[in-house]
Amino acid sequence: MMMPAGQVTVPAHGSLSFAPGGYHLMIMGAKGLADGSTATVTLKFQRAGTVVVPFRVQAKIATARAASSTGAMPRMKMGQ
Repeated sequence: MMMPAGQVTVPAHGSLSFAPGGYHLMIMGAKGLADGSTATVTLKFQRAGTVVVPFRVQAKIATARAASSTGAMPRMKMGQ
């Protein structure tokens, strides 16, 4: 079962990667985001301010298939 990560700390001059099996964004109910397309998201940091970053859209079904074939996301309960 996936759980919200809550606040995530990124150290000064550090980085954080978003990827299936690790930290990732779930945007539910969004319209106009096609699987495989690129969109942007605005991240708001407590000290660094606002940063706009691109991300690749990956449909839920594609994520579930990748996780089941690689064993990724062990805490996530996959539905059929």
